[in-house]
Order: sequence, then C-alpha cells, then structure tokens
Amino acid sequence: TRVRGLFLFAPALDIAHRAAFAILHKLVSWLFPRSKWVDIKPDNDVYKYESFAKNAATQMYKLTQVLCEKMKQHKLSIPIFSVSSEDDKTVHTSATIEFMAQQTNHANKFILYTADTDKLAQNSPGGKIEWVSCLLPEQKILSSAHTAILFPAEDEHYGIDGEYASCAHYFPHDMEKYEACIQHPKACWLGEILKKNLEAGNLRRLTYNPNFAELKVSLQQFIHQLS
Repeated sequence: TRVRGLFLFAPALDIAHRAAFAILHKLVSWLFPRSKWVDIKPDNDVYKYESFAKNAATQMYKLTQVLCEKMKQHKLSIPIFSVSSEDDKTVHTSATIEFMAQQTNHANKFILYTADTDKLAQNSPGGKIEWVSCLLPEQKILSSAHTAILFPAEDEHYGIDGEYASCAHYFPHDMEKYEACIQHPKACWLGEILKKNLEAGNLRRLTYNPNFAELKVSLQQFIHQLS
C-alpha cells in the first residue's frame, strides 16, 4: 500500500518460454560445467555481466510466471510511467503493451520506441501509446534496445564517445566482426541484435538513448501532474 506509483523501464513481464527448460542443465552440468551457461562472453563491461547463466534464465522465467498470476488477482489503480522498445531481443514487449492497455489510471504514460515510422501517425492526445521514432540513419541508428533507454548519448561509458562497445553478440562465432566492432565502433550500425539489423553490416548493440532529453521532460511532466 506504500507504493504510490510505478516507473517501468523495459519491464520483463514475459520472456522467451524456452527459458522454462533452462533448469534442465542440472541433469548434465555436473559432468559438463559449460552447460550451466547460455553464453560465456569476454565480460568487458565493467558495470554488468555479458555472460549469461541458465540459472538466471530459470529464475527470470519463474518470476514472470508468479508475477502474471499476481496481476490477475490484484488490479492496479496507481499511476504508471512505462518505457519500452518495440524491438527487444530479451523481453516480449507485446506483454508490456497488453499490460498497459489494461491499466485505467488517467495519468498513465506509455512511451514506446519504434523503428516503424508509420506508427508515429497513431499518436493522439490522450492516446494509450506515445510512439517515438528510434530510426535515425543519419546517426547510424536502426532501432532501440532496452539496454539503451536509461543512458544519455553523453554518458562516458555507454554513450556515443563512451569507452564501451557492445559487440559480444559476435563472440566467438565471428571473431573478425567482433574485432572490427571493438576496434572501430563508430563505423558500426547501432540497434537491437535482430537479423534485419545484422544484415545492414557490422552492428553494435545500442547502449544510449538519442531521445534521452525528451524522456526526461516526459518524466518531469508525469511527476508534475501527480503533484
């Protein structure tokens, strides 16, 4: 009852259902330790792991199942500010869209980044979704990713001139592209790790939000109307 509102940034309300089977690694991981992992990466990012354990996938999946049942039993009436990317390789954005469509508080705000510019025409005052374009070819940006939402372009680690480039998706199966991505990050396209984006050329996973200034304004407006 102390929670007066929610800020949701790319919430994992639903993830790939194959995560339900990740726990099966226990049948063989005692003999083959590598099977405990979905991916083992270089882990060059100083703030978060790039490797991913199957145990983490199992816990995430179980949590989404419990959360889904609780939301069926307890309807929310508090104001919610939510931001997601339509292109998200990790979580199912469709679940967030469905969740927000069911919420009734008049103050709710849902920002959805899209590379489909046709959807921008759906914006209207008081609409359920505010579509924001993340297709910026002049900046070599093809789409957004949930890893990008909360960081400005000026961020010293994840920003345009940041010290980190998200290239681990090429490791170890395409070391030539991995090395090119690491050594020449500004020559890469930016976006979510989707087949259509990978086909454009060398791709870095986007780690900053080109619309961060506008997001801050939206957050301030949301808070102001509540007060």
